[in-house]
Amino acid sequence: MRAGAVHLVEWVPTKDAAAVRADANLVLYELPWAGQNYFKVGFNAKASPFNDVRVRQAALMGIDRAGMAKALGFGVGVPHYYPFWLPRTLGYDESITKNEYNPAKVKELLTAAGYPNGVSIELKVISREPENTIGEFAQQMWSAVGIKTKLVSLERLAWIDAVRANNFQAAFWRGVFQTVVDPDVLKTRIKCGAPANWAQVCDPDIDRLMDEGGATMDPRKRHEIYRGVLRLVQERAYLGTGIVMPLLMAYRKEVQGLRFNFQVPNVTTAWLAK
Repeated sequence: MRAGAVHLVEWVPTKDAAAVRADANLVLYELPWAGQNYFKVGFNAKASPFNDVRVRQAALMGIDRAGMAKALGFGVGVPHYYPFWLPRTLGYDESITKNEYNPAKVKELLTAAGYPNGVSIELKVISREPENTIGEFAQQMWSAVGIKTKLVSLERLAWIDAVRANNFQAAFWRGVFQTVVDPDVLKTRIKCGAPANWAQVCDPDIDRLMDEGGATMDPRKRHEIYRGVLRLVQERAYLGTGIVMPLLMAYRKEVQGLRFNFQVPNVTTAWLAK
């Protein structure tokens, strides 16, 4: 593309964002509604120590999202607080607790849960990049606030087998966002026993609300229902997030009229300015 042989590149790696921006002949186009959630973490709420909501809350408040964005965001990543929800999605509400970074509160919660000297945990990651690098950052981040973390890297299929068997304490993965929180999508990630429910969240209150959301077509009612789901996820601290990385496209400046259908370039209206 920089040489002029290619006019458009989809899914530009975030590490190359600065290089694209520095080239006067190129345009970097960010699609924040179709990005990825780096450091999406889930806790095994069925076993110690994360069967105590205070330990789960402490882990969420031990996530230094600003530091993660600075270290791993390549100038495009931004802190994020709500798993599966982005601004303008059904149920999104910034008044809901964010479980923001608070080392003092981490200490207080761990002490209340019976761990005045901190707690030792394992964090399972998929053995590949950028998961390994993100996992190392998470290990240092949590250990610094008293959540002493051992990093366990597994091949992808072994990781899947482990989390599906509840053989984990904390596990992290990268997740793609959807603009619309729809029951046919979200239920596969958050309902009890769902195939993409990596954290094995199993909460009858969440399942009930998800069923209610799927039974109405009224967007206002669905917004309130999914808002209730988000509140439960945050207050009961089942899942956590770190930063959001927007999907990146790059094209040469002579490309004009380019549009996107969600995340797919629509070139039917595009032309090249000579």
